[in-house]
Amino acid sequence: MNYSEREEQLNKRIIKDYLRFGSVEEVFRRSNFDLPISTSGVHRLIDKWGVVKAAGPNTELGEVIMFLEKLAREKIPLETLYSKLPPSFETSKVTLHRVLSCIKHGLVRRVGVGLVVTPEGDESQMLIGRDISTPRAEFGKYYGNLSIPVGFSKKGESRQDSLTRVLQREVFSALTVEREFPYELLDGDLRPFMQLYLADTVVSIYHLEIPYQLAQRAESWVLSDLRFEAIENVLAESETKTYRSGVFEVAKHYIDFSSRGLVQVPPLLSISDLNLAFNPALARIYV
Repeated sequence: MNYSEREEQLNKRIIKDYLRFGSVEEVFRRSNFDLPISTSGVHRLIDKWGVVKAAGPNTELGEVIMFLEKLAREKIPLETLYSKLPPSFETSKVTLHRVLSCIKHGLVRRVGVGLVVTPEGDESQMLIGRDISTPRAEFGKYYGNLSIPVGFSKKGESRQDSLTRVLQREVFSALTVEREFPYELLDGDLRPFMQLYLADTVVSIYHLEIPYQLAQRAESWVLSDLRFEAIENVLAESETKTYRSGVFEVAKHYIDFSSRGLVQVPPLLSISDLNLAFNPALARIYV
């Protein structure tokens, strides 16, 4: 293997680790700080590769949601639950208090995007994967919950950047590493069909149709076992399977959206059952 081939192999490894772990700092930590490249060099590489960088601090939305789900289920003080967590839990107690305060006061602190991805010509199925970005045995399930592609975005950034970030990390990670990301999927005038209030985040939900051939190449190191699931099954099994909070609401409203022939209307405002568990009064405000 010559120098150019070794350099290309290293670059692909760094991009893969960045998509998997979500921050340059974590890329270095996971490699025991043994990389023949500087921090600024990694940032330049990410930009050169066309990867949309993570939005804000490296706090996983999935980790926060899992904590809140357990808190709502066990009905114990936040400090009590937090004291039982191992050092591997990354979100600070201060952040969790801030999130809970926002929920109780009906406030939004962050923004995100989520995707209902359907196969070309079939609106009855949606792409689902198992969230392994934050495998926490202390929550009772090592591999986390079933989820649609979803993540944080930045206020004021373009829709294309927000959607590209989620697709690169949670749907087409392998294609991104190989510099084959299908940017053409985002050429249309995509608009959200709903906005979901989840934790302290308002998540804009988009519908994206992809060709079957491209769907076969979907691969992520954040969502494993990516597959199309009948939306009716998602609705029927949401109580018995470990779906992430918010997936039921998205599936339900997407059926209404598709029944109108995917006609674009102002996005429906909805609040997740997770938020309602901490503030039932919000049901009088949102759909």
